[in-house]
Amino acid sequence: ISSPQQEVNLEMTDIGIYFTGETPYVKAVLKNASINANGFEFLLKNLGKENELPTNLHSIQNLPLEGTLEGPINQVKTHMALTTGIGNMEADATLGLSPQGALASYEGNINSAGMDLSRLLGEKAPLGKVSMELYFNGNMNGEMPQVYVKGTFPTLNFNNYEYQRIHLDGIIKPYIYEGIISLDDPNGSMYAHGYADFTDKWSNIQANIKIRNLRPHDLLLTEEREGFGYSANISAD
Repeated sequence: ISSPQQEVNLEMTDIGIYFTGETPYVKAVLKNASINANGFEFLLKNLGKENELPTNLHSIQNLPLEGTLEGPINQVKTHMALTTGIGNMEADATLGLSPQGALASYEGNINSAGMDLSRLLGEKAPLGKVSMELYFNGNMNGEMPQVYVKGTFPTLNFNNYEYQRIHLDGIIKPYIYEGIISLDDPNGSMYAHGYADFTDKWSNIQANIKIRNLRPHDLLLTEEREGFGYSANISAD
């Protein structure tokens, strides 16, 4: 499948649905799929969307995607490798489907040696290059789906400083995070365990925070207090 100007390409092999028992078994190999900025615009127009593509998406250049999909129809395993102009990413996931065919649960891993988000979000955006090693699982049941996330951002560039070893271990719901966030950086460490709810106008944050030898000047958070480090135990409610 491709658009006339090769802006959208899709090539799949080994496609099949097998009936070896009560539950159908599916298999497909995504061999050569890609889309560029012009392809995004092509899809938007064909989907009846008149909105213009955000300028920053042009920095992606091209989205080659390869992967596999295999397993019982109600428990499909996937592997995807994404290559873009802002960095590469790999993901493995198991998707659980309801009897009606809707996504009910998911579990997997996401890994990236570095995605330059500043090229996507714009030069003035605080986020820059990010590397990640994350495990996730979640469900779509009920009115508030949730996902459990555990893993590390080995590096995360924020406001032109490259933070090292940010660790997450918690549950994410819409506008809510409950769990652990920690930082183990050469210019300071922090450990926070608690609950943050941003669903209302007034945020509700309950947390215990430990800060050790945090140097704001070296973290590029301030131009003052050069050479000062701070340690504290904080309880927020």
